[in-house]
Amino acid sequence: MKRGAHAAAARRRLPLPATRRPARAVVGPWARLAPAATRIRHQVFVRELGVPPDLVVDRTDAGAIHLVLYRGRRAVGTGRLHPGKAQIGRVAVLAPYRHQGFGKEIIIRLMREAVRLGLGEVRLHAQAHAVEFYRRLGYRPEGRLFHEAGIPHRRMRRTLAWRDAAAAVIAGKGRFLLGRRAPGLLMGGRWDLFGGKLEPGESAPAALRRELKEELSIRARIGPQIAVSLYDDPRDGGLFRCPVHAVTSWTGSILLNPEHTLTRWFTLRGVAHLALAHPDIPRLCAIAQRLPRTRPRPAGRGVSN
Repeated sequence: MKRGAHAAAARRRLPLPATRRPARAVVGPWARLAPAATRIRHQVFVRELGVPPDLVVDRTDAGAIHLVLYRGRRAVGTGRLHPGKAQIGRVAVLAPYRHQGFGKEIIIRLMREAVRLGLGEVRLHAQAHAVEFYRRLGYRPEGRLFHEAGIPHRRMRRTLAWRDAAAAVIAGKGRFLLGRRAPGLLMGGRWDLFGGKLEPGESAPAALRRELKEELSIRARIGPQIAVSLYDDPRDGGLFRCPVHAVTSWTGSILLNPEHTLTRWFTLRGVAHLALAHPDIPRLCAIAQRLPRTRPRPAGRGVSN
C-alpha cells in the first residue's frame, strides 16, 4: 500500500494487541533456529496430528523469519513469517504449555515483525478448531474450509495498523549523543535517541532533518537506514514503526528545545547502563558503531546542556 493510502486507512484498521511477554522470544533466520523449531514441529505436527514428516520442513523456511518461544531454557513454541507472501505459518506450542497465552504471544510477535517489514496485512491458514482463536486476534475468515496435510483449514486475513516515526543515531569518536527526556513527557527522565513522528507525506530522512533542527538546532545530513525499531505509545496512537538512520555529519551549536533537559555523549558501555526510553537503543548504537567511520562537524561547543 502506498504511504498516503496507508496513512488514510490506518484509522480504519484494528489496533494491534499489546504483547504481555510471558516468555523469552528469539527471532531469527532458519539457520539459527532450525533445531529448536524442528523439534517442536515434529512433536506437534508429526506425533500428535499425524502429518507426514517430509511436510514439517519445506524449502520456504530458508527465506522466512522464525520465532522460538522459551520458558526458561526450554523451547515451548514456534512460528514463522514468510515476508514475500505476508503469511504466518507453522505455529505450534507443546502440549504442556497450551492455554497459557503462548500461542497468542507467538502470533502477536510475528505480527509485530510484519509491521517492522512494513506489511499492511498478514494471512494464515487456521486449523478449523482454531478459527475462533484467530478471530479474537482480529483475523477474518475467507472462503470455505479446505484440507492441508489432511487437516481442515480456513484462510484468514488481518490488516495491521501503526503510526510512523523516525530516530537518528548521532555518533562520533566512539561515542553517542543522547538526550534526557523532560519530566511530564512519556518516558520522562529517561535517555533517548533524537527524532519524532512523521508528518503526512514526509519521508524518514526529511522528518529527521526537521526534528534535529527543532530539537537540537543543528543541520544534519542523514545517512543510511540501519534498522527498524518498534515502540508502543498508548497515549498517542498505539504502535509506532520507527526507521533508524545514522547521521553522517552535522553543523551548528546544540541548543535544546523543551523536550529535553540535557544532552551528553556516551560510550557504548555507558549507554548500556543508562535508564533508557527504549531497550533496543544499545543495539542500535552497536549497529551504528560498525558502520564506516563518519565525521560529524559540530560548530562550536555546547554538546551538554
